[in-house]
Amino acid sequence: MNAETKIDDLLVKFTGDNKSASGIKVEEGQFFRAYTKGHKILLDEINLAPREVLECIQQALDSKVLSVESSGKVLKKYPMHPNFGIIATQNPNKGAFAYKRQDLGIGFLSRFQKINFPNFTKEELIDIAKGLAKQNNYKGKEDILIDIVTFHMDWQEETNLVDDVQ
Repeated sequence: MNAETKIDDLLVKFTGDNKSASGIKVEEGQFFRAYTKGHKILLDEINLAPREVLECIQQALDSKVLSVESSGKVLKKYPMHPNFGIIATQNPNKGAFAYKRQDLGIGFLSRFQKINFPNFTKEELIDIAKGLAKQNNYKGKEDILIDIVTFHMDWQEETNLVDDVQ
C-alpha cells in the first residue's frame, strides 16, 4: 500500500479493450479476488494508504459485502467469502516517513489482532543479509554486508534519538 493506491487498484478497474465486443475489459484487483474467493491477502504498510481506500476496506469488513461501483452507481454486490482474511502491516507513525503515514483509528484497528515484533539484533540482520546474498548469487565480499547492516543500525539509532528529542 502507498499514498498512490486507489480503490480501483484493490477492487475492479474498467479499462479499454479493442478486442472486446463491449470495448471494455474488467480487471479484478487483489483485494477483490481475495475477498470473493476466500483467499488471504497481505496489505503491507496499510497506514500509507489514502483515507478513502481505508474506508472502502472498513466498509467491506463491516457489511461483509463488497460493492463495485462505476460513476457512483452500484453495479454489483459481492458477499465476503467465509475464508477471506487480511494480514496488514504498518510501521510506527514516527521517524523519517511519519508525514506520509496515517494514524489509524481504534475503529479501524479493532478489526485486527495486533502483534508487535521486536527489532532485529545486528547479528540477526547480518544473517538475513548473508542469506539474501547467497540466494541472489552475490559474489562480493562479506564485509560489505556487515558494513551495510552497521550503517542501518547506526542510522536507526540516530533517527530514534532525533525522534526522542522532538
